[in-house]
Amino acid sequence: MPPPWCDNLKLLSFSTKVLSLFQLLFIVKDSYGDGKCYRPCFGPVWKVKIYNELSKGYVHVEGNTVVANYTGDGTVYKISKGANFYLYDANAAKFICWSSRRNNKKTTLVAKKYKHQSLRLCEFRDIVSTNHRNSHVHLLPSFSKDLKMKFNRNGRFSMKKCNQHKSRHQHKKCLSAADFLVVSAVNDSDDLCSCPEAKAHFCQTELRNMTELQEICNLTWPRSNETYET
Repeated sequence: MPPPWCDNLKLLSFSTKVLSLFQLLFIVKDSYGDGKCYRPCFGPVWKVKIYNELSKGYVHVEGNTVVANYTGDGTVYKISKGANFYLYDANAAKFICWSSRRNNKKTTLVAKKYKHQSLRLCEFRDIVSTNHRNSHVHLLPSFSKDLKMKFNRNGRFSMKKCNQHKSRHQHKKCLSAADFLVVSAVNDSDDLCSCPEAKAHFCQTELRNMTELQEICNLTWPRSNETYET
């Protein structure tokens, strides 16, 4: 017969699992809110807004630059790829990507048009923020554990490190440069999960050639009827 302390360990382990599950559910609820859409627009495509905590603006594409100072609609599309995802600004018709590290140049964020087999530097993953654990995430490239998407208070990409601030307030403010709130872009007046323009945009353009979209787009628009828009 096992000693009584074994039962206590099992109970503690179960309590820890329940607490972790509750924390995860809290993150999802706090990010998306009650009455929001929990499903993609279609296939792997989600309609989201990405809000930066320091700049107080949404991430969007401005020319060939990625900024986080937009206070308007701020909608971008998230295209899932397993545990990773792409971010696409339909207004600019460009992906949010990382620049290459050629010629010892510093890595930064850039906006790129779609080219077949050219999205390796456009894959992101997210992890729960260490600064706002219950609601925010950090956005990292899929190919690196060291880089994080960060913006300064003006909404410009930043590589600033946060280990030189003496006050706790300044340190926490610096950390918030990498904190993002990813929320549903569906308006309260819209039907939940209704975004028909997404399917038209992705399946009636060359974006349908993406591996993640080929199957779902072929079911909707057979290739014999396709006419690409630019």
